[in-house]
Amino acid sequence: MMNYAGIQRPRTYVWLEDINWNHQYFFIPHHCVLRPQSSSTKLLVVFDASAKSSNGQSLTDILMTGPTIQQDLVTTIYSFRLHKYVLSGDISKMYRQCMLDERDRRYQLILWKGDSKELQIYQLKTVTYGLSDAPFLAIRSLADAFASEFSIGASVLKSDLYVDDVLTGADDLVQLDIKRRQLTEMIERTSLLGSKFHSN
Repeated sequence: MMNYAGIQRPRTYVWLEDINWNHQYFFIPHHCVLRPQSSSTKLLVVFDASAKSSNGQSLTDILMTGPTIQQDLVTTIYSFRLHKYVLSGDISKMYRQCMLDERDRRYQLILWKGDSKELQIYQLKTVTYGLSDAPFLAIRSLADAFASEFSIGASVLKSDLYVDDVLTGADDLVQLDIKRRQLTEMIERTSLLGSKFHSN
């Protein structure tokens, strides 16, 4: 399992000019998916951490995923439908806001050829969606950072979040408003972007 280094709004990659080939590295294949109908992410970069390396293993094969923090999708939807008042929303680019420990970044390299014909090596500095440990690291980073101050909001992240979509609710408006305020405060303090929040 890779180590997280906290939540912030970082530059998500760095260009590597010099690389020490005596160390182990992993290059993650990637491609883009265009989604013109999306209101938040029109260009989605997909990383394939299950691609096999030269030794026959993928990054997914060797990563510890950590314990499951989130409920499965069916349980999340059933729980959501039981509430009298509901709240749904999205934490935009949540994984890309969680910095990865520097020691683990060498396992997140990508090759890129831009306008110049030269192939360049970039190192991804944040938790990368598509890696098996990404959900655990991102949710743990956010929920644990505020567990003592915003216990209700942290609980929502652990039980009512699927990937980066919030599906929660309450049986009275006071409790729902507490959840909304705590979630909003947590998101704002970490410079994350909350979007598409709706309620009945």
